[in-house]
Amino acid sequence: MTFKRNNNRPDKRRELELLHKWISELKRESKKKPVIVEGNKDRVTMAKFGVKTQQIHKIHNSLDERVEELSKNNECIPLFDLDKAGRKLHAKIKGDLQHAGVKVNSSFRNFLLAKTRLRFIEGLDTYLKNLQSNMENGKKRNSYSWNR
Repeated sequence: MTFKRNNNRPDKRRELELLHKWISELKRESKKKPVIVEGNKDRVTMAKFGVKTQQIHKIHNSLDERVEELSKNNECIPLFDLDKAGRKLHAKIKGDLQHAGVKVNSSFRNFLLAKTRLRFIEGLDTYLKNLQSNMENGKKRNSYSWNR
């Protein structure tokens, strides 16, 4: 019997596979394009996965300076938290960079919004560990219940 899910999120196994693919792709792209994150914790988390990042500070003057610095690139990947503050920052940076002629690749952020429940970039490591753990625990439960 198959149940239709109400959302478009994949099952845990597929979500884990997609996240590993997402990380590999982000790691590859970060060699060619700057990935910008909100804070130091985000930067540390991305570094754990081998992704090179540039940190964005929320201080207005620093933000303008960073946009000017980033405008030297053809393309960049903003990866801000998926909460209200992150949405506002993403919209501001995206608009400023596009105005400066920089292509903004939001596909990595959009993937997280559409395919995961992750809301804070700094929590990616824990999110992956929990997904893996839940998947392993579910596998044990399912195998036990089927073998009765």
